[in-house]
Amino acid sequence: MSGAWEYTAAGILDNTHLRFFTKKSFMKMLDDSNYRVSWLHMSISGKKKIANKITMGIFSEFLAPQIMIAAIKD
Repeated sequence: MSGAWEYTAAGILDNTHLRFFTKKSFMKMLDDSNYRVSWLHMSISGKKKIANKITMGIFSEFLAPQIMIAAIKD
């Protein structure tokens, strides 16, 4: 619920393996690399889209299986 995946030296979140991002951690990575987000879309469909509208988007990050971002190098 903190919006962060903590990587370690070994295990499923091994530093050398495939990366998982939350919106927060991805935005931090872009910011740390001097990129500015120019476009962001959170893909939500079906019943999750209805739940997102009812909750006024509060849980959109958890309902979106995919977040698409376009960024520009500053």
